[in-house]
Amino acid sequence: MGFHVLLVDPDAGLADEVRRAFAPVGFSITALGAGEPAVERCRQEPPDLILLAAELPDMSGFSVCNRLKRALPSVPLLLYTGEATDAAIDAHRATRTRADDYLKKPFQVADLLARAAALLQTDPSA
Repeated sequence: MGFHVLLVDPDAGLADEVRRAFAPVGFSITALGAGEPAVERCRQEPPDLILLAAELPDMSGFSVCNRLKRALPSVPLLLYTGEATDAAIDAHRATRTRADDYLKKPFQVADLLARAAALLQTDPSA
C-alpha cells in the first residue's frame, strides 16, 4: 500500500504510538511538532494524509488546517483536539477550508487508524 502520513503534533509519545499502530498496515509516518514546518514540508512533498493536532506550540492547528487545505485541497486531513469546544469545531466545519474529519481527545489510536483508512478508502486490517 505505502501511504505517507504527515503527523503534526508536539507530543513525541503520541507520534511513537501512531508509528507503531500504522506501520504494520503499510503507512509511513513523518512526525513534525509544529505548524509552520508542516506547511513547508507539505509544499515540498505532499503527503497522502495529514493528521493534525489543534494544539500546536507555534500556531493554531485550525489555522494550519486552513493553510494546508488551500494549498492541498485534495489531500485528506483529520484535525483532532483536546481543548477546542464542539462549537469551535462546528464553526470550523462551516469554513471552506475545513478538515475532512474531526476527532476529540482522548481517543484510541485504533480509532485514529480506522478514520485514516476511511479517508484513504483502504482497509486497515488488510
